[in-house]
Amino acid sequence: METVERQVYAKNRLSTRLAFRLMSISDGGFSDDLNIILGRLLNIDPLLFLKELKLRENEIVRYDALLGNTGPELVDRPQDECKELRKRINSLQSVNDKELLNIRNRCIEELNGQVKQDCKADN
Repeated sequence: METVERQVYAKNRLSTRLAFRLMSISDGGFSDDLNIILGRLLNIDPLLFLKELKLRENEIVRYDALLGNTGPELVDRPQDECKELRKRINSLQSVNDKELLNIRNRCIEELNGQVKQDCKADN
């Protein structure tokens, strides 16, 4: 898993595609790990994230987990978690590829909902 993670963060398209494909056979903790890895890619390369997500968008069951799982480092740090969610929204907003606008907007809408629900004190 560490190799896939490093390759995703290095913007390797095939490893990113593999991580999304693994979502279809993963369960529990493995799904959680994949959500964290792919969610972090949002700030590294939002265009790559959206291109690969578009290929699998109908297979993703929980967009909330994919987009909003910020990892164990931020679990007990709600202000930092809210900052991270907003950063992901900003990263997504930087993508203007017409073929990706629908999936981009779906992701932004999901993240905005999480911010509205979980970041009330920060608004």
